[in-house]
Amino acid sequence: MPSTDSSRYELYYWPVTGRGEVIRLLLQYGKVNWSERHPVNWPEDKPNTPFGCLPVLIESREDGTKFELAESHAIERYLARKFGLVGADEREAALIDSFAEGWGTLIDAMIQIRYGSTDEAKEAGKASFKSSSAEIIQYHEKQLKKNGNGYYVGSKLSLVDLVAYNLLHSLKGVGNKVFDDITGFNKLIETVESDSVVGSYARERVSAYQLD
Repeated sequence: MPSTDSSRYELYYWPVTGRGEVIRLLLQYGKVNWSERHPVNWPEDKPNTPFGCLPVLIESREDGTKFELAESHAIERYLARKFGLVGADEREAALIDSFAEGWGTLIDAMIQIRYGSTDEAKEAGKASFKSSSAEIIQYHEKQLKKNGNGYYVGSKLSLVDLVAYNLLHSLKGVGNKVFDDITGFNKLIETVESDSVVGSYARERVSAYQLD
């Protein structure tokens, strides 16, 4: 169930989907009071962030204390635990985490393709993308088919569903069709977008992927 958390949250990140989109989806799912702030003078503000990188989540609690957390995956797991998106037990939580990590290689390859410092680095990213996407289709599709209800694990939304949803739309946004005809992934997209809590927000955000 979504949290009844009374804290206020601020996402400090660039105005793109990128590494902030899953965090946005989680905050929306949690039905918490949250807002977003974008860098104005990043070189000046960078030393003031926990690790000199974005995104950063700032949680302001009722007692006046503030909690800052950096690194996108750490933020995602923190919010997923708070909002009950880590499965029904430890085994489900482990499966959710393992499949979420499975998307990590693809994310790294996408970054290398786009931001690689040399042509060789970009080509290596393309090779990694090809192999990792084939493995995701093979193993993740098998899991989605086995579960059979549009979720990776169990019978309700979890962190990995939002991670996959974000990556699938990120690829569609740049015209990559590698996952377009995969039944399990198409069903997952429909499942997330029909969710009673976060579905309407997810549908509204689809156009944002075209801007990255």
